[in-house]
Amino acid sequence: MSIKKECIQGTQHGRSRDLFCAMRRTRKNTVEVIIKGGECHINSAAFNVEGLLRNLGHYFDFNTLNDDNFKETPKRVVKAYREILSGYTEDPRKILESNFPVDDYDQMIVVKDIDFYSVCAHHMLPFFGKIAVGYIPSKRGRVVGLSKLARVCQTFAKRFQIQERLVRQICDAINESLEPVGAGVVAYDVKHLCMLMRGVKQHTSTMTTSCLVGEFKEIQSVKSEFLRLAGI
Repeated sequence: MSIKKECIQGTQHGRSRDLFCAMRRTRKNTVEVIIKGGECHINSAAFNVEGLLRNLGHYFDFNTLNDDNFKETPKRVVKAYREILSGYTEDPRKILESNFPVDDYDQMIVVKDIDFYSVCAHHMLPFFGKIAVGYIPSKRGRVVGLSKLARVCQTFAKRFQIQERLVRQICDAINESLEPVGAGVVAYDVKHLCMLMRGVKQHTSTMTTSCLVGEFKEIQSVKSEFLRLAGI
């Protein structure tokens, strides 16, 4: 068995950005093979995707190995997911470190219609929609540029997610980094392919979730203003 094949068949742990992968096989002696570079991770994951396709082909009685359209599919799938799930390689709090003094501004700031795409942790199918983010700076707090709020939303979205956790994580990051008087996040007009393509097949249904902290949660008038400005 070649070194490359041993690495492909081994169980790989860690992120795809790691600089090495290792395979350990124990018989009479322990044999450890380490191959540097990210290509090993791609090959290992692609090997597993190929196995999935082979099993699906067996179940549905079609042969992917004889179809040229599937020739590079395993590697394409792995590379696509490396991009789709790239949020795991980013730290949202580092994004929010680039902020500015408030200059006595104490009114609500709202950014809405932030597009996002994510992957359902339950079925590994996409869900997508829009996000609105709002916060009120405190006297000792800070403000960030509009692009930073959009990047934070995308960073958390580019992970395996559920919609309820997505809004909470975004809201917590803003609240911890900027120390506002209050903050809120709403994900709206969200379509889940796990409900559109399978199961109940509700093609027109959408989902809305929110997370509110501070005055956004405690004061009804502040909550109402946020939802009005967000167009919810």
